[in-house]
Amino acid sequence: MAVRRVHLTAGDESGWAIDEDLRLLQNSLAGVCQLSSLARAEAVHSVWWAKLLQYQLGEFGRRHVLCYADNAPFCYVSEPDFLKACALVTQWIGRSREAIAQFTALGLESRFAPYTFDPDVFHPLPKDHPELREWIQKWRIPTDRYLIANFHRDTEGANLNAPKLQKGPDAFLETVAWLHERGLPIHVLLAGPRRFWLRRRLRERGVPFTFVGVDTGDRDDFSVNILPRRVLNLLYNIADLYLISSRWEGGPHSVLESAATRCKVLSTPNGIAPDVLAAECVFRDVVEAGEIIQRDVSERFLDAFVEPHFERAHAHHTEPVLRRHLLEIYGALEPVRTGVSALVQGLRTTARHTAQRALGRFKKPVRVREILILHTPEPGTFFDAWLDQLRNAFVACGCAVSLNTAESAPDLILAGRLPAPGALSVGAVPVIRLLDESAEPGRADEEFARLHATAHGALVSSLATYLDLRSRNLLPARSVVLGPVSAGPAEKRGFEGDRPLRVGVLGGAPVGLDPQRFELHSLTSSPEPERVDRELFGKDVLLVFPGPAWAAAVIDRALALGVPVVYPAASHWNWLVWFGGLAFDSESELEEKLEAVRADYPVLARLAVPGSDAGLVDRLLRLAATCKELAQV
Repeated sequence: MAVRRVHLTAGDESGWAIDEDLRLLQNSLAGVCQLSSLARAEAVHSVWWAKLLQYQLGEFGRRHVLCYADNAPFCYVSEPDFLKACALVTQWIGRSREAIAQFTALGLESRFAPYTFDPDVFHPLPKDHPELREWIQKWRIPTDRYLIANFHRDTEGANLNAPKLQKGPDAFLETVAWLHERGLPIHVLLAGPRRFWLRRRLRERGVPFTFVGVDTGDRDDFSVNILPRRVLNLLYNIADLYLISSRWEGGPHSVLESAATRCKVLSTPNGIAPDVLAAECVFRDVVEAGEIIQRDVSERFLDAFVEPHFERAHAHHTEPVLRRHLLEIYGALEPVRTGVSALVQGLRTTARHTAQRALGRFKKPVRVREILILHTPEPGTFFDAWLDQLRNAFVACGCAVSLNTAESAPDLILAGRLPAPGALSVGAVPVIRLLDESAEPGRADEEFARLHATAHGALVSSLATYLDLRSRNLLPARSVVLGPVSAGPAEKRGFEGDRPLRVGVLGGAPVGLDPQRFELHSLTSSPEPERVDRELFGKDVLLVFPGPAWAAAVIDRALALGVPVVYPAASHWNWLVWFGGLAFDSESELEEKLEAVRADYPVLARLAVPGSDAGLVDRLLRLAATCKELAQV
């Protein structure tokens, strides 16, 4: 093998998923590679790219730097720090087919190495096992109910009143409430830290549950409610079904842990779920999940998939399998000579990091007081509304913002719609281009590319725009996705009665829909947010087709109004809509999807979640700092 000595960076030191990835990686490399200090290593392997950010560019020398994707790669493009990670990493490792496909779409090369589980920890137990009886009695878990388990965090650490939307606790809540309201004998089994949001909401909806953990009141329980994996194994064996409602995922480990314990499992089609689970055990919306569980309660429908999941987990997701993939990846790396200079550099790096930890001298945030916006206004457009919201966010943080002229040298320049092509002559000041679907509609591709060629980086308004620009080789280097900026709260409306469903249609003209059931209204072909708001008012659902440049902004506004969205499954709009709408594969499905919206309108409306501008200013400042650092290399 070309690489023999490997340095592993730390996990997140929480005792949860990232640390488990590190432990399983160490086990897989045992006896194959020598785990070494950075000074002696030929390669660096990280299970979490955030741990690489403490290193300076060029600090690894000629060493190979490998890094797991711990989450969906599409999520990374909204993180400015990911740009630095890309400059450091020489080989990304995707843990699922989804991750490999997303890395490819982002233009990043990756190799595959599967998620794994430990069969010594997660395994089936007889139903009369004494420890199972002990835990059932200790926590008074009802054995005459259908037990639906979930051990994911559902609350944000920074705000214990806010749901952790990635894990979809709102979708989990709506699913179990849907079942409870129909009289099914369900009981929810929760464990793990930060279950505050879901516990509160289950009480409000009257859904019975058991929380296996310490009730800390309003205090963070992260340090006390991380359960040993041996205990989690017991809980999987007690549960009837493990329900995964995540909007996006890297894993999760619970897919494999459920399969390994022969616990039935139902999941959204994210992360490793499609790699491990039968298609019948994957759902895309809350009502579909409810209907699958309802069928299983009455018919034990999911029993047929328990053994195939168990066999697939053991065949493709154990330590020997991971070792084989890692040997292939390491074997394909070019040999690295680590001479005296590399050893000295490694020792210096180790000493510097030790001093940083001891003295707390971590990088301070960039100080930005003066911001100059270069932009030719077109009032009333989505792009200008987006720019106004950015400007307001900076002003709220105490920054001075000027348009096109500045009395003093700015700390940061935001370049919007520019009047003429050419380089941006701004000296050493960081320049960030602002790009959305409608920013430069009249410019030819070559002119558009020249316009932002010398910018330090770019903010892009949506993932769909990011991928479109990349596919046409027009994406500026060092670009991140900001996403739609929240337009503020809006009154959500309900839908009642059997009247025709009022459908706002954007970008298409569906045919064959019964006019007695569906009242179609074409939305504007002009990117004017006030006009779109007027046209969305009174609509029950938004039907979107490919084409309109500002579709992402319209979708986000509809979600803010509580208007469910029906959209093409082949688009990337699922990254905006999630559980707040339904996807269609062909127009022949439209009537079925729209009737499904009518039938379950309250659920879809409650799950319509618009974009958030939380951390907006911090992310943009980190983008400026990262772009400037990368530009100097």
